[in-house]
Formats: sequence, structure tokens, C-alpha cells
Amino acid sequence: MVLAHPPGYDLVDETVETARRFAKSGGGSFAVTDSMATAFEHADVVYPKNLAPAAVMRERTRILRSGEKDKLKELEREALATNAKHKDWECNEAMMRGTKGGGARYMHCLPADVTDVSCAAGEVSNAVFEKARVDTYREAGHKPFIVAARWFRAAVKQTECIVQTFECVGDRCRPIANRFKETVSRTAPIARRIKSVCYRSEAVACGFLRIACWSNPIVRWEGSTVCRHWPDRCRELSRDPRALSSAFAHR
Repeated sequence: MVLAHPPGYDLVDETVETARRFAKSGGGSFAVTDSMATAFEHADVVYPKNLAPAAVMRERTRILRSGEKDKLKELEREALATNAKHKDWECNEAMMRGTKGGGARYMHCLPADVTDVSCAAGEVSNAVFEKARVDTYREAGHKPFIVAARWFRAAVKQTECIVQTFECVGDRCRPIANRFKETVSRTAPIARRIKSVCYRSEAVACGFLRIACWSNPIVRWEGSTVCRHWPDRCRELSRDPRALSSAFAHR
């Protein structure tokens, strides 16, 4: 594994060290470079993702905690000025040609900043993104389940209340419940801690189902990802951010 980022865009030290440790324990290797081309060289999979330097996020946290919100705009201006120096860090066809056989798999959890589509200068060119559109949509379809699982694990401290089966109300819910269990089973080590939803957290289960309805399975519909099973509800959520927030916050 090779991690690439421009100088000064360092990630959280603990996370980098964890990745290094995991690579070593698995018999692999982990390296850090400031060259995107070097990271792409002979790669089987690439995962270009925009990020803010850990130092900027720490300063942002400090500003918010101290109540100095007037300094946020100044921090944002500085960060944008720095970002403007690295517009060449784009996953484009030239970069992809340097991967293994020129055919590496492009991955992204979405939404991606697509050049000339969602912004003037993004993290991925439209040509590369269009080739991987279906695969990235499928990949992104798992994200709400992972977020929900992590939220549930953090919210429910008494793990003895977690039972072996995911129960939901109504026959229509069961396919989504099965998809949730199937997805969680592929997300170790979370899967080792979350076998199913607690019987006493039926409201939480409903929240999972509303998230699932919004995002999975995903299809292309007028440029958006929507649920094939409940299109009316999905359109409602896509049009009204408050309804979407409510779906995620529902207990």
C-alpha cells in the first residue's frame, strides 16, 4: 500500500501507524510519498480522495471549542489557497495509464468532486469517473450501513443486549434486514461486535431501515442514486435535506 499526499497534508499519526502495522502483520508493505504518480505506478487499485490536513482539522476544532468562529473564514481562505497549489492532483486517464496494465480499479465512497461536473477542478476527471460510475455507486451503497453500524456500536455500550438476529416489522423489511446483516458480516472487526440489533432498540432498527430505503439498492435516476423499492420516499428525501437528516437521526 502506498499513501500519497502533497507536502503538509499529513494524516493523523495514529491512523498512519495503524495502517503500517496492519500492512506488516499481513505480510505487505506500507509507504508514504508526496508523488501521486509514484503511488499510481503499477497499482491494482487506486482510491483518490480529497482531504484536509490533520493540522487544519485540529485548528478548526480548537477554534470551534474556543468560540472564535470569526476565525473560521480566515482558516478556510488559507486552506483554499493551499489547495489551489495542488490542482494537478487529479485522477485522470494519464494517471490511470501508469497503473498495473493501465487497468487499475478506481474506488470512491462518494460523493466525488468530478472535474467540469461538480466543480471546475476536482479530484477525478469525468472520463475516469464515468468508467467507474456503476461500481462506485454500488460501493457507496454500503456506506450508510457501515455508518449506522459504527453509530450503533458507539451508542450501545451494553453489548449483552445485542442478540443474534435482526428483527424488523413486516415482510417488506426482511430483504433489507438481510442485506444489513450481510454487509455487516463483511466489515470486520465491526462484525465481531455487532451480530444484530438489540430487541430493545426497535426504534433504532427503524432508523436503519429508513437509511437502507434511501440508499440501497442504488440505480441511476436523473443523475441521482435512488432506491428501487420505494422511489417516492427516496425522491422525497433527495428533495428535502431536512427529511434526510431526520431519517438518519431517527431513533
